Amino acid sequence: MQQHPAQPDPQAGALPPPKSARRLRHLVLGLGVLAVAAVLAGTTISLWRMHADVIQAAEDHLLGLAQILGAQTQRSTHAVEAVLNAAAEDALRSVQQGRITGSESLYRHLGETIASTPFVRALVLLDASGKLIIHTEQFPTPTVDLSGLDYFRAHFAEGQRQLIVSAPRIGWLRGKLSIPVSRRVDDA
Repeated sequence: MQQHPAQPDPQAGALPPPKSARRLRHLVLGLGVLAVAAVLAGTTISLWRMHADVIQAAEDHLLGLAQILGAQTQRSTHAVEAVLNAAAEDALRSVQQGRITGSESLYRHLGETIASTPFVRALVLLDASGKLIIHTEQFPTPTVDLSGLDYFRAHFAEGQRQLIVSAPRIGWLRGKLSIPVSRRVDDA
């Protein structure tokens, strides 16, 4: 007969671990919890610092971009103003019988003026009542009353002579988004 080693009886009550073993187990668990808390705290602090660094870098980047956009906008505005001034001079040269008229030669000349300016899509010339005289996207120019436009009212009612940059809008002729920039031209 072979003898098998005795296996502990699962029914038999296990003896409670001695107090020192329980203390050791509690101490190890406590140290483990403290270690996890320290790692979490370190990770949180590290992430917060990284977050602050990323925010600062983004702010610096945006500031640089804003400066670049400001300079580009200023150059573009000066170029548009130069185009408008040249167009005003051309329009004044076309005065017939005391008023600016919409001739085909003026239409072509204004079209040539904006051809070298990629961010000027069209030039529009209105008379003192807001009626369209010239539109460089279409000749002959359609009969349209634009006296209700905000920039026309500012130039007409308030006598504004400086450049006015209006809110972006969809153009009435081609349906494209544009930012109207205007100046007043007096033909007399």
